[in-house]
Amino acid sequence: MIRQKKWRTIDQSRQRIKKARRGGKVGPYGHDFVICPDAGPMMACALSEDKIHAMIAERMIARKSKEFKKADQIRDELKDQGVYLDDNTRQWRADGKSFNKNKGSNPKEKPISRSSFSSHLHQDDVDCVLDLLAQRLRFKRN
Repeated sequence: MIRQKKWRTIDQSRQRIKKARRGGKVGPYGHDFVICPDAGPMMACALSEDKIHAMIAERMIARKSKEFKKADQIRDELKDQGVYLDDNTRQWRADGKSFNKNKGSNPKEKPISRSSFSSHLHQDDVDCVLDLLAQRLRFKRN
């Protein structure tokens, strides 16, 4: 039995791709964000939890509609009220603490620290290493 190939127009293909990308399940509040498990009490926020959910849902609709200025404005309003969003993990928190930006970010921006597995270094060795790191950074910038 020979299968016949089904041809699609470009618009049909784009619609299928958009449907596949939309895959995130929308929760009962109209968005797919969840509260961060290590978030503290919502004492730093003057907004009610229902208002926060409504604003996150409105932001999600704006992003889906490609109204990025509006989405950014909503994010900034939430941030001014002490509500922080993390688009990578799809989490939010209203305890006034922002998410740790070093997690998963560029390793060059992380502070340098000595491993717990390394042996004790003499201060001259530490100074030498720090000088070499500073020199390396200067060469990378040029």
